[in-house]
Order: sequence, then C-alpha cells, then structure tokens
Amino acid sequence: MVTKKIIATIEARLASTRLPGKVLLPLAGVPSLQFMIERLRHSRLISEIVIATSINSENDELERLAKILGVSIYRGSEENVLQRVVDAAKFFSADIIVQLTGDCPLIDSNIVDECIEAYLSGDYDYVANELIRTYPI
Repeated sequence: MVTKKIIATIEARLASTRLPGKVLLPLAGVPSLQFMIERLRHSRLISEIVIATSINSENDELERLAKILGVSIYRGSEENVLQRVVDAAKFFSADIIVQLTGDCPLIDSNIVDECIEAYLSGDYDYVANELIRTYPI
C-alpha cells in the first residue's frame, strides 16, 4: 500500500472584515485557532497541519502561534485563497489536501477522517461533508 501525505491546510488571517482577529479570540482560554489545531491533532490520517495565511504583516501573530504550537505555516496571497492553499500543498509536498477554514474551532477529527477515508476508498477528485447538508459546516 502506498502511503499518501495528507496535509490539512487551515485558511486563516487576521483581517476579517466582519470580525477582525477572530481566529485569535479566546475559546476555552486559548485562541480559537489553537483550539481547532488541538482538535485536528486527534485525526488518525492527517500527516501535517499547515496554517495558510497571507504575506501581510498583520498575520505575523499567526506565524508566532504556529511556532508555539509546532505546526507549519505558509504565507501567500491575501486575495486568492485557493491559490494560497494550492501553493501551500505544493510547498509541503502534499498528495492530498484537507482544506479547512480557520473559523471552525469545533471541528470533529472523526468526521475529517471519515471524509479522508471516503476519498481514499474511491476514484474521487473531491469529497466534502457539505455538498448535501447533513453536518454543521
């Protein structure tokens, strides 16, 4: 069996227009992004977690948090989020991308693993848990 490198990219930045800095707001006493990362670490299938943020200096705080938490960071385009995720995946030599947004701190690693398993079990280009709404985003 060939082992695939599965990278979870978390799209996060501090310049949110609706709630600036939301990924660093405290949840259970820690930044919500940290809370999310700690939950993702329970995944059995993710090889590496990468915070995908922009090159804007306001996101330097996310880079500091990544270092503290021991996760990788990729800094790319502010405007083109998809390009940032693709570039991060290439930079970290991902075979499979698990694309996540940084404003989902209550993510369930078991559901993430179910999506990855579904992807690995078939000939799919894309798997999601929201195409037919059955789970919360």
